[in-house]
Amino acid sequence: MSINSHQSQYTEACSDLSAIKRAKQNPSGQKSHDSTFDKLEEEILTEFAEESKGNFEREEDILEEVAREQEGNQEAQRRFENMVKQENLKQQLDLDQIQEDNLDDDFSSTFQ
Repeated sequence: MSINSHQSQYTEACSDLSAIKRAKQNPSGQKSHDSTFDKLEEEILTEFAEESKGNFEREEDILEEVAREQEGNQEAQRRFENMVKQENLKQQLDLDQIQEDNLDDDFSSTFQ
């Protein structure tokens, strides 16, 4: 299930729970006598709301962990690419130096 689905279930359960609590109050604002069925329904909805919230939080934690891992992978990829670039530059400098040395040798041998 997706986070949105868990969030939706949690919100719906909380809404149902609030509706039950409002329905149990009489016009004078005092709670009426609860039947066993009403208590059971309220307990089930409360448990479901808590479980949905827990699932939502677990999924959120997992997604955050995946995001952190992806950031770490991206950072490792950037470091690797920089290392390759540095190595390529070093090799190019070495090649340039070799070519320059060869030119110097050619120039020197021409005038000897």
